[in-house]
Amino acid sequence: MTIEKEHVFKRHLLENGINLFLGAGFSYDAYNKEEERLPLGNELKDQLIKHFGLDDFRSFNLSQLSNLIKRNQRGDFHRFLYEKYRVSSFSESYKSLDKIRIKNIFTLNIDDLVEKIYSQQDMNNILYDVSISGSIDNQGIDFHKLHGSITYPNDKELLFTPEELSILFTKEPALFHSVALKIASKPTLFWGTQMEDANVLALLAKETTRGFEPQEKWIVITPDSKNDANAMYFQSMNFNIIRAYTKDLLNYFNEITLSSDEISDKIQPSRTSKLIDQHFHSNYTTLILKKKHPVRPISSFFTGDDPVWSDVISGNIIKLSIYNDCLSRAHKNNLLLITGGIGTGKSTLLMQLSIDNELEGMKFYFNSITKVKALKLNSILKELPGPKYLFIDNLSNNLDAFKYLYETENYTIICADRDINYDMIKHIVKFQNENILDITELTNKDIQGICDIAHNTTFRNYNTKMSLFELTYYIWEGKKLSDKIIDLIQTLSNNQEYHHLLEFFTLMTYIRYSGISASMDMLLLYYSDDNLHYSKIYEYVNSLKSMIDDTDHYTINKEQDFFTLRSKLFAELSLKQLPAEIIASVLMKFINNVHRDIIVRYDVFKRRGYDADIAVKAFIDVKDGIDFYEKVLKMDQSEYRYQQYALYLFRKHYYEFAWEQIEMAHSINPYNLAVLNTHAYILFQNNIRIDENIELVKKTLDDTFEIIDKCINKDLRKTFHVITFSENAIQYYNKFIDSPYSEEAPKYLHKAYKYIISEIEGNDFISRTNKRKLHKSKKEIEAINMRI
Repeated sequence: MTIEKEHVFKRHLLENGINLFLGAGFSYDAYNKEEERLPLGNELKDQLIKHFGLDDFRSFNLSQLSNLIKRNQRGDFHRFLYEKYRVSSFSESYKSLDKIRIKNIFTLNIDDLVEKIYSQQDMNNILYDVSISGSIDNQGIDFHKLHGSITYPNDKELLFTPEELSILFTKEPALFHSVALKIASKPTLFWGTQMEDANVLALLAKETTRGFEPQEKWIVITPDSKNDANAMYFQSMNFNIIRAYTKDLLNYFNEITLSSDEISDKIQPSRTSKLIDQHFHSNYTTLILKKKHPVRPISSFFTGDDPVWSDVISGNIIKLSIYNDCLSRAHKNNLLLITGGIGTGKSTLLMQLSIDNELEGMKFYFNSITKVKALKLNSILKELPGPKYLFIDNLSNNLDAFKYLYETENYTIICADRDINYDMIKHIVKFQNENILDITELTNKDIQGICDIAHNTTFRNYNTKMSLFELTYYIWEGKKLSDKIIDLIQTLSNNQEYHHLLEFFTLMTYIRYSGISASMDMLLLYYSDDNLHYSKIYEYVNSLKSMIDDTDHYTINKEQDFFTLRSKLFAELSLKQLPAEIIASVLMKFINNVHRDIIVRYDVFKRRGYDADIAVKAFIDVKDGIDFYEKVLKMDQSEYRYQQYALYLFRKHYYEFAWEQIEMAHSINPYNLAVLNTHAYILFQNNIRIDENIELVKKTLDDTFEIIDKCINKDLRKTFHVITFSENAIQYYNKFIDSPYSEEAPKYLHKAYKYIISEIEGNDFISRTNKRKLHKSKKEIEAINMRI
């Protein structure tokens, strides 16, 4: 085996990090359940012809053959590939990948070998499939399956040839540029591919990396003399050549170590300590308390910033009156949910609890945690003695991880989330009432404590609708937070010279509204049409320094910078005030330039990034909204995207088109009760306004009540459905009370009223927003009953 620039290669493997770009040759020592090696291109073609009886099509290439079978026997085709490419066993030497520092793995293979390697219990590193989680390169290895995978649902495309990848990159230029940027960011090892695909070479070209200097690249070529010409060819293209077989390179990874002068004389930590430091250094409170955190004036917190560790550790932020109750419940129960409206101090309280010495044991705080990371945490901690506390903020964003960790019964888990978010997820995870603590209401003692810190004698104009953050801002600044945001937006809007800053502020607002932070990679791709260098982005950040947070944030890492708007409250208030045209412009530019694979925590982003609420605000012209959602659907064809598309169209009064989209959502998943509710709602609203053929209209409306009734009785998000049932019942009464069906007009009111009373007087937690809706419908029905 020979390696050009071996000393540089080794340094990247062990210290700086490297990308792997894998082709079929990488899987040479992996076998399916029939103990066959995974078939290569021509082998697969022959097997497909034999299995599907396609001798007449031998002249077809693999791409043509696969397209033919997909059109006629898609399910059988997927099952065949699943059997052939599902790895049953593989050489132990593959586990040596865990010895090197990998940043991204790109694969042209459709097998599940890489997942199988990293699913082994003794592997240290975490693998993230970017098609599910987006890019999480600060927490593990980003895994990009460029040709699809047998692990995906069978409606996902599987690609086999360079031509198919070329078509994919043409259809999704944002994907092309995201891969190019990742390859430009780190040295890359091309392994198991002969690089026949021109697109792969194009990814390395300088023009695709938007001004970034391409990194070193190595390619593995087997030592056979017949490949000497290939080696010379790739040398001419500035590749460093590795002459080796796959097993040789894997053994090399297993054996390489730092030289003796690179090894510290300090006592080496235990494996558990090393793993915690590797994966959870920003979550383990013991390490958090040891860190030197950037300090800032307390005024930052009181003028709208989210809390950071320096605020909490310093003790400058008061503990609310309810704090001791939270602490007591955390001692008694193994589960607690802290909830309330936006800006009520949930995150601050959670952070304060996580470093409280009265809770003795190992403690970990998470603003963001995936199930993959939860699996790694449990594998490290499960055998350790003593109490273990997990503090999980934004519960609805981290449900899969929470469910897994709670079911292990190894931890006390204290969570926080908005009350309205909990209303929407309680069909997935349901807390008993004694395990829920609503912290929305502030006491006079709390208000006075805030006044004392602000050196303000007292605050006489307290409005109970003001959140904790709005209140603290008012006490500190003497005006509403929303007024400051209005002033900022007007300043940026009224001066043409500031238009670029208005766009950047809107982009940061949109990203924060969607529940994530902006990585430098995301920002570079967003501005790719403008050929913006990262230094310009830093200028934008510095110009809006009082609004953008780039320090002490949970996603900060050494690889790249991450930025976020000051707080969730700030983002929601800003979106209400930003001009529609700038929001629309940012959304369209984002959807065109930023591929889902580059978005940090895409699984979180997609829940709000495409919702009807923001689309209605942004796209005044329905043609623009349709263009936006059609682009979204090309990237993510789930029932939820169609549901939001339908709601947008419905609110824009495009009733028939909205019905088409919700029908599509329903056909994708007829068992999704939230979609079923929207389906019934749009069906009802489309028909309630029709006065012709009244008998058919009435029958259709009656059918919608049966559907919502089904949702009420089957879905734990009962409140959501009761509100729809009640509001529809009132409309139904108003439509038919002066019709030939007047006697039947009140028939759903009685049931709706019973449902409302059951919800209000029941034991289940209900958000304040939904309580208001229930009480509003209750009063309207009572008023109707009095008239009857």
